[in-house]
Amino acid sequence: MEYKGIKIDLLFARLALNEVHDSVDLRDDTVFMNMDEKSVRSLNGFRVTNEILRQVPNREGFRVTLRAIKLWAKLYLKEPNVGKLGFKVWNPQENLKDRFHLMPIVTPAYPQQNSTYNTCHPTLDVMVEEFKAGRWMIDDIMRGEATWDKLFHPSNFFMNYKHFLVVTAEAQTPEDHLEWYGLVESKIRHFICSLGENPAIETVHINPTTFTCSNEEYAQTPHSSWFLGVVFHISEIDNINLNDAFIHFVEVVSLYSTNVFAGTQDNHTTRSHKSR
Repeated sequence: MEYKGIKIDLLFARLALNEVHDSVDLRDDTVFMNMDEKSVRSLNGFRVTNEILRQVPNREGFRVTLRAIKLWAKLYLKEPNVGKLGFKVWNPQENLKDRFHLMPIVTPAYPQQNSTYNTCHPTLDVMVEEFKAGRWMIDDIMRGEATWDKLFHPSNFFMNYKHFLVVTAEAQTPEDHLEWYGLVESKIRHFICSLGENPAIETVHINPTTFTCSNEEYAQTPHSSWFLGVVFHISEIDNINLNDAFIHFVEVVSLYSTNVFAGTQDNHTTRSHKSR
């Protein structure tokens, strides 16, 4: 939901209780008893926030700092707690999939999870470059050559790239579009990771802003578009074939599609073009 311009994710968790009184301590691991896996993960967001606040010595200072940067440098705020309830925790020594995570940032509350499991090589490269750019800006600020507002200026995404790929999700009705748009957006990371494996591509950077049109005056069907800035290797510029990434992305989205889309005419297209 969005409240006064602030986007908020609402999560639901079902406790194994007839009533939830104010005296229930959600920080206690025993609250997980007889809970399903999805509810455990939903509730963990609240528990992680509380555990982080318990670890910092100055809460107000932490909150102010958090508005400027996201805490990412610690791998562990505390040593992982294996727990006795049998829920899976992030552990590269025991879990094969965990070994392939590129930038693990592990949550401090049980069951510990990697909050950046979606990171792949293209997204990691973009983050590293942004961290470097931020460091250079701060160096300029500390030398008195710039002011702090420079650090928060939005980047001109469409001026930074020469080529773009566009992913468009369309549906016949606003109701269908809401669900279809959400599904496509949640799986677009697979498209980015597939593109990153293509030898012709050097950089893939998605614009975090989604462009949505639901006005029938300007569009026959509601649709949303995502723009991906792409840098190609010069040596491969005459030998570009992105079909495998396109096909894989469509297969992933189709795999997760549900019967709610049956009988509706939805459309998702991907195309590349040069910026103007």
